[in-house]
Amino acid sequence: MFKKPFQTKTRTSLRSSSCRHLIQESKELFPAVWEQVEQTKSSGEGGSGDIEEPVPDKLQTAKFVSHIGDRGEVFYSEAGEPLWLKAEVVAGGAPKLVLIPTVYTLWRFPALLPVLWTTSVVIPKLIGGADLMVPGLLIPRQGLPDLKKGALVAICCPGNAAAQAVGVLNLDTHGLHSVAGAKGKAVLIVHAYMDHLWG
Repeated sequence: MFKKPFQTKTRTSLRSSSCRHLIQESKELFPAVWEQVEQTKSSGEGGSGDIEEPVPDKLQTAKFVSHIGDRGEVFYSEAGEPLWLKAEVVAGGAPKLVLIPTVYTLWRFPALLPVLWTTSVVIPKLIGGADLMVPGLLIPRQGLPDLKKGALVAICCPGNAAAQAVGVLNLDTHGLHSVAGAKGKAVLIVHAYMDHLWG
């Protein structure tokens, strides 16, 4: 979606009511991570400073149109980092508007999305705008997580647990034990490290 420069409107501060709505939406979509944040707050593990949350209470927003006409909205931190985006993606059927964490957010909260693995050789191709093909998947000894087509996933490579890309699963993973001879797209990449949303 962001492999080429995209058009964007001027960033504006997100109204507090809209920010509360976004926080609530993210809590409904990613409850486990928010529960961890709440547990950290209640246990005092975060120390006396503020504990970082997946969606800060102060954000900037800007509408965008990608080079292929995809439309959506990016939510930026006060420092200008793209943290979340809302975009229409094909998620197991008709296109729908989805709240998607960016690589920035996944680095801070890696448990937000299930992880699929690929080799370090594939990562530059994803950064260049390619989707993750089925032969590029690495299947761990314990197997892939059981996911349905349309699920959001993070893409990582061995030796670096930091997400390199985020995308939409293009197949069901149940029963996929080998990629030998397999064809087709496994993940439709929405955003990757070092793409035009990143910079």
